[in-house]
Amino acid sequence: MNESEAELRIPLGLRPDTPIHRIVDFFSVAHVVIASNLYIPLAERLTDPNEGIDAALDLYAVSSGPCAGVTSFFRDTDEFKQYHERQKRVSYISCWTQVRESVAMWALYSLDSCSVQITTTIGQLEDALRLYCKREGDPRSAIDGASSNGQFVKTARIVPIKYLSILDLSARINRRRRAYDRLESKGLIRTPGKVEEWSRRDIARAEQYKFAAFELKDVSFSHEMEMRAVIEAVPYNAETLETARTEMHQKINRAYLVDPKYDNTILEYARAILREEGVKKQLAVSEALFLPVPQGFITQVSIDPRCPSHKRKYMTNFFREKDISIIPSACFGYAANTFRVQPRSSLLGRIVVRG
Repeated sequence: MNESEAELRIPLGLRPDTPIHRIVDFFSVAHVVIASNLYIPLAERLTDPNEGIDAALDLYAVSSGPCAGVTSFFRDTDEFKQYHERQKRVSYISCWTQVRESVAMWALYSLDSCSVQITTTIGQLEDALRLYCKREGDPRSAIDGASSNGQFVKTARIVPIKYLSILDLSARINRRRRAYDRLESKGLIRTPGKVEEWSRRDIARAEQYKFAAFELKDVSFSHEMEMRAVIEAVPYNAETLETARTEMHQKINRAYLVDPKYDNTILEYARAILREEGVKKQLAVSEALFLPVPQGFITQVSIDPRCPSHKRKYMTNFFREKDISIIPSACFGYAANTFRVQPRSSLLGRIVVRG
């Protein structure tokens, strides 16, 4: 990865040629095809209110176990909620599935029976994200220039979703918190000052509920087998840019600023200042971003099998003109039409009597 890129993480074991799918309205598909842009909304625009709660759970679990005597991230439930909501306001989510045929997915995401399922691959999505991170991950031109409001990419990830019962997780972590509180009140908790001094048991407990933001959903969504792209952005304005510019020029030797050997260090320092200032001033990122994608990003489409014939005809002509393969969906089909039922000829009728 180039030093000027934002961090892009892809889990091990994901094959670049693995197909992924998503169901969207026809106009969104047409926009991808014609404008070569993939619309990606903020997490707070998604319907599941628990999106991103795993980031807050991760911090809460840390302060509910062996680390309770070392650090505590939230004083009350309101602070937990504020942190959760903040994550949703700075993260963009593009949801995909590994399931090609699903009546449940059509029913949930094609409410007007006129949507389209598009297909691409992990590799094509990864390539698009990598180029976007390279272009949008370095805020130094904004710091040095006349830019005012904007944002840069902090991290981008492609992740398979883990499905667990969030209510069960909450109950288990709360029980652990109460147990540690009781032991601590009796003077039975001794947390070593250095992690190196921790026992294996304490380390295992500290890592037991380790989550990254937007990688966990409730088990009730498990039918989706979701794969998603998560892009975290950092907003800035004229004031935070000026703060970054001033701090960098005051604290960093000019020779270091232009020396390629220190390029990555200078970049991370600039990004850290803008992150901190953005949180202080509660700046907001844009409501959505448009990820540039190459021609051929959509490898095939399927039209909702319930779609009225006149709309299906229009969409079919559009995709054929764009040379995009159309794969019929077998969902909602009448299976009886697939059986070739014919009467069998009588055995007696085939007997030849010889005189």
